[in-house]
This record gives sequence, C-alpha cells and structure tokens, in this order.
Amino acid sequence: MYPADLPQRPQTFKDTPEYRCLSYTWGEPPEDHRILVNEHIFQVRKNLFEFLELATEVYPDEPLWIDALCISHINTQEKSHQVQRMGTIYENATEVVVWLGKRLTDERMWSKRGLRSFLETRIFSRGWTWEPGLCDGMLQLSRQYGTEYVVRAICEHPYWTRAWIAQEILLQDNIVILVGCEKIEWDRFGQVL
Repeated sequence: MYPADLPQRPQTFKDTPEYRCLSYTWGEPPEDHRILVNEHIFQVRKNLFEFLELATEVYPDEPLWIDALCISHINTQEKSHQVQRMGTIYENATEVVVWLGKRLTDERMWSKRGLRSFLETRIFSRGWTWEPGLCDGMLQLSRQYGTEYVVRAICEHPYWTRAWIAQEILLQDNIVILVGCEKIEWDRFGQVL
C-alpha cells in the first residue's frame, strides 16, 4: 500500500489522480487481521481484509479510498473533518465499489434455475453485450447459485441498511457491485430488478 493525497478543496478535485472508493460494511469485531500500511502493522476486520486480498488481483496498483484506512478513527478532530469531506470524496471518485463480501451466503439455496432464463432472455433480447469483468458477474453468480438466490441475497444483504450509503452511492454515477471477484454493473443490476 502507498499513500496518495486528495486536495483540501472540492474545486481542485479535477486535478486529482483517479481513484476508487470502497463502500462496504465493516463487519463484526474484532479487528484481528493484520495488514502493513506505511511500514506499520494495522489491524482490520475480516470483511475489509478479504477485500484487500482480492484488490491485489482486481485493482493492482490502483488508488483506493477506504474509510477505515484513510481516516484516523482515534483522532476525533481528523475524523470529524474527513467525514465532512466524504460526499465530495465519493462524488469525485472514478468508481464506487460496493463490496458485498467474498461470497454470497449459502444458508439457503433458492431455485437453481430460478430466474436465470429470464435474466438471459432479458439481457440478450435488448442486444446487450457482455463486457468481461462487468456484466458477466450477474450471469456467473446466477450459474453458480441460481438467479433468484443471487437477486435475493444481494437485496437482503446488510449493506443496504447502512445510513452512509446515501452519500457513498447516490452522488456517484459509476458504481459496481463486487461479490468475490464477480463484478455487477449497477445499472444492469437495476434493470434486472
């Protein structure tokens, strides 16, 4: 990991290098996973640790803004200042990555075929093409779990109960849902719904 500075004033963000923001649930304590940040050991929770493992493959050498790492949560003054900037930070990112975790829960399998044929018919009848790494995530997950299960698991994920998502995703046009290494383009997921 390496540091990258963001400007103090919103109007100068256009001169900022491109970066992605992570939108995710922190998950349950404890912070018992160790990472190395600026040559110092830093403790994070399991959900962020799993994202960071994957990010080395999916987003190698790309700047990521992650609140747990970019904001000092023990410094109240800095935390207050950074929280006020978060709307601008998310709005000016090249993409917001909605991280739903390493895998969908397997507690209950709904229909194996479910809505898969509906999904495929709907997508291909509109003449959409699958771009590697974006839209095929929905089909890949659908083939693995069944489309009805995928749609329900995504919609019922605890992520959507977070108050912060209002500024993390409503201010951004370029959003991708990430489940494991499967990317689902936000607009396409909305069309499936």
